[in-house]
Amino acid sequence: MEYRGIMLHESVKLFKINGDYNKQVKQGLDNLIDTITKNKHEIKGVYTNSDTYISVNEFCGHGFFKIRPYNYLIGKGCPKCGATTKKAKSRLKRNINSFPSLVESNGHKLLSPYISGKEKVLIDFKCGHEPTLVRASKYKYRKSGCRECQYINNSINQSEPSRIEFKATVKANGHILLSEYGQNQYEKVLIDFRCGHEPYLISPSVYKQRKDGQGCPICNNSYGVVAVCDWLDSMLIEYKCEHLLPNKRWRYDIYIPSHNLIVEVHGKQHYEEVSFFSARTLKQEQANDRNKKRYAEKLGHNYLIVDYREHEPDLALQRFLNQFENIQMVLF
Repeated sequence: MEYRGIMLHESVKLFKINGDYNKQVKQGLDNLIDTITKNKHEIKGVYTNSDTYISVNEFCGHGFFKIRPYNYLIGKGCPKCGATTKKAKSRLKRNINSFPSLVESNGHKLLSPYISGKEKVLIDFKCGHEPTLVRASKYKYRKSGCRECQYINNSINQSEPSRIEFKATVKANGHILLSEYGQNQYEKVLIDFRCGHEPYLISPSVYKQRKDGQGCPICNNSYGVVAVCDWLDSMLIEYKCEHLLPNKRWRYDIYIPSHNLIVEVHGKQHYEEVSFFSARTLKQEQANDRNKKRYAEKLGHNYLIVDYREHEPDLALQRFLNQFENIQMVLF
């Protein structure tokens, strides 16, 4: 059914059973149509009720946009323009005049012009941090401020209980915390795992993920990796375990800075399908190995793969030493 050029949904009860107009429905439709005509706008689609979206074209260059009839009648317009109807323009003008005063009264400084409530403005919060871009409407209702200050406040509020809990966890695991807990769980701390290896920097979040509190990266590795690390310790050669490169996508078993060398110790799952490894198929695992090697070599690292498929640490160490000796001869 159509009424004054607008298609009505079948649920709209424009007429009563006796054929007379339903005055309340008719009044609402007339008010909407009169407003659209007065504003010289265009409407399309089917009208259902005052809360169901219709499409309106305000001829502002942005085309049709969806809006609830109720919102259109109270002055809301094209979301890209911010305001086109008379009421919306009036409200926008008031905000343009009052917003700078509001910012100033809060002791802050407005560094960019106010366009609309939906647009971001640059504000100096006079807190010592860099100016921050915030949505004007959020600032107006105190829902947004300096991001740096908010981050620090949240860290302070959340860190104390976490600090107490973390210290208790480290103590319960028989380890020793050698540095202070930082502002959050991602800031690394130095822990002595009392396993014979050197204290290790690890983030509290990673530490808590370790099974049974075994956070030492060497102890957590395979016996093949441990054998290589023990030999490096005996030769006083500096190294890092679970080394991350700039993309932080992969962890490499061992990195030896003096030789710019990455060492990967490959167990059986790198050479054949095994039942105990379900993270990836053999094809996926080998593709992952190639990508890791390609990325490290692209950054200029030397790369050494130790075959550990038999799970015999002494054999893995001997294979490492044979390759490591050749690398030393080339480098030195």
